[in-house]
Amino acid sequence: MKLRALGLLLAAAPAFGDATTPDFDTPKPKAETNPLKPVLQVALRGAPSLVGGDIVADARPKFGAAFGFDAGVRLMRHIYGGISLDIMSFTTIDTLSGAQDNILGFGLGPMVGWYMRPETLSAVLQIGAGGRFFAVSNQQGRADSFGSFEGRAMLGLTFPIGPLRIIVPRLDFVGGGAGNLAHAVLMLGLSVGYDHDFGKRSRD
Repeated sequence: MKLRALGLLLAAAPAFGDATTPDFDTPKPKAETNPLKPVLQVALRGAPSLVGGDIVADARPKFGAAFGFDAGVRLMRHIYGGISLDIMSFTTIDTLSGAQDNILGFGLGPMVGWYMRPETLSAVLQIGAGGRFFAVSNQQGRADSFGSFEGRAMLGLTFPIGPLRIIVPRLDFVGGGAGNLAHAVLMLGLSVGYDHDFGKRSRD
């Protein structure tokens, strides 16, 4: 009887050895994390604008419209670096001819900034520098252009909706130049963008 029981145990041993699922959890390798946590951000924006300075006739503020594009990268959740492009359009009256001048302004420059809490409703601040080009034309044949350096600043409230990032209200200010190139532009509007989190790939 004892020999028969021993034989049964020996016969069962290979079957247990073939089992592929041990009765304990195997440790899983930890996903690699990027300490920079890079997030690509691209956005379109629009706003009414208030333009003043010597480049505008009689230095009287003028209302217009502005549109822009922003592209950059946010690192370590808070730090932002990128580039900003905007186009603005407004009209004024030529003091010499009395004709209506149509003015287009093109601005481009790098920006750095800080997002307080990008995962929820919070503030964002950006500053930078760049250049601006103005093209002035009217129906009487005027075709002038001006260019100058300028400083930039942006302040707003930001929050995400899924992969989208909204900044509203968004206040942009640019100003610079000297002499007949001096200008100041205030834009109050909003921007809608897309956030691509590169860090999610390492967590999948």
